[in-house]
Amino acid sequence: MCVYDTRLRTYFTVKLQTIINYKKIMWWLCHMITCRRLTRQCIVTTIYQSKIATTQYHSLNNPSKVSIISSENPENNTKRWILLGCFGIFTLTGGLSMLKHIIQIGYTDGQNMNMKIKKRNDLPSYRMDEVKKHGKDAKNIWVTFQGGVYDITNFIQSHPGGDKILLAAGGPIDPYWNIYQQHLTQETLEILEELRIGNLDENDIIIIDQKNENDSYRNDPIRHPALIIKSEKPFNAETPVELIMDNFYTPNDLFYVRNHMPVPIIDASKHKLTIEGISIQQPFILSLDDLKREFTCVSVNATLQCAGNRRSEMDAIKKVQGLNWKSTAIGNAKWTGARLKDVLMKAGINPNDKRIKHVIFRGADKDNEGNNYETSITFEKAMKDEVIIAYKMNDEDIPRDHGYPIRLIAPGIVGARQVKFLSTIILSEEESKSHWQRRDYRGLPPFIGPNDQQNFELVPSIQDYPVQSAFCFPAAPIKIPRCTFSCLFCFFFNKY
Repeated sequence: MCVYDTRLRTYFTVKLQTIINYKKIMWWLCHMITCRRLTRQCIVTTIYQSKIATTQYHSLNNPSKVSIISSENPENNTKRWILLGCFGIFTLTGGLSMLKHIIQIGYTDGQNMNMKIKKRNDLPSYRMDEVKKHGKDAKNIWVTFQGGVYDITNFIQSHPGGDKILLAAGGPIDPYWNIYQQHLTQETLEILEELRIGNLDENDIIIIDQKNENDSYRNDPIRHPALIIKSEKPFNAETPVELIMDNFYTPNDLFYVRNHMPVPIIDASKHKLTIEGISIQQPFILSLDDLKREFTCVSVNATLQCAGNRRSEMDAIKKVQGLNWKSTAIGNAKWTGARLKDVLMKAGINPNDKRIKHVIFRGADKDNEGNNYETSITFEKAMKDEVIIAYKMNDEDIPRDHGYPIRLIAPGIVGARQVKFLSTIILSEEESKSHWQRRDYRGLPPFIGPNDQQNFELVPSIQDYPVQSAFCFPAAPIKIPRCTFSCLFCFFFNKY
């Protein structure tokens, strides 16, 4: 089954369950119509905060005091049946509207997964030998993608991933998009098409098998089918909005997934954590058993949120780069492990050493060039009691997608800094020099466009995240007819 069919089936599975829930709610409302008086019910909402997620449920006031309308009163019966009919129409209309929306979403997302470059008869054809002459040291830099040839000379100067694009200079860029597929969007292809100078000769077109033994993602874990996929490779997905309110602790298999590279296979019994840097005489090495045995076990309730959460709402105003997250790239969990402060003190650091400004964290996940994911937080934050090296998530071993066997948990800081598959900790005078710290996860001013000159050193790296609120039910684009709904309730219930 193709990706489009799988995605659409997932949407139907989740959305149809929601429709079933709506039917239960409407049955309950119709049942309550027979009561003498119906008090008001508030809509369930979920309020997100950077450090804690809370769910508030508001229900009926004093339902036990409600009396039954006498069936002997014909006026009451008439009004009751009129209202039942109105509710039936309202339910049917809402259901059809929702079904239409489901199909539109599934169709749109399915299209984005299967983008192909068409041959352009208005442009010349080039052999691969000619393309190879335009490598990274040439005056004009060319790349190929599927059947197109592109001059990216000016583009790489302003693009934050220019250093990685140069790896494909003079050859196909397809293999790199197999690793960083989150960037393969319709908007990216539109920009790329503006740089197109020709077609690749049909004799040189290479069809890449994305499911062969060389696929870096072939060992990724199996995911819950309800997750709403934003990119396949690396795998990124968010929790369905209909399910996120069901539990205070987001279930592990429904927790949003944010991967930058393939998920590594790690033997927990052999995994080591190395601590080094300023104030440490020699590298301090710990095993998972050491963490559990030598340090006090603590638990923290913490909400993790992707730095791009709700990017789709920004994108609706102005096109932005990155995955098109909606409002549920967020989750709340109970994390258990050892305090980072205790581990650093055991490693021999001097907490009063003024040279230590930042703590760098490196994960075991890496790309095809051998670059590990790495980022950093301030030393001041790292020494807080709530910052831990976690080895359990909701009282279970941390799942592979979420950092097995150990990861950093730093409540209140954006998820990108809470490194998964933690392997190395470095005490430093400056921030990590990695791509993800210096040229990514930085908030550029809104007037800077994707093709404008971008100086990332002038803006700070994203650390703390602002408090956010999001309506989970009713969720967009469901429309509630204010006039009809209000008038019916006012007319039929305010009289009793």
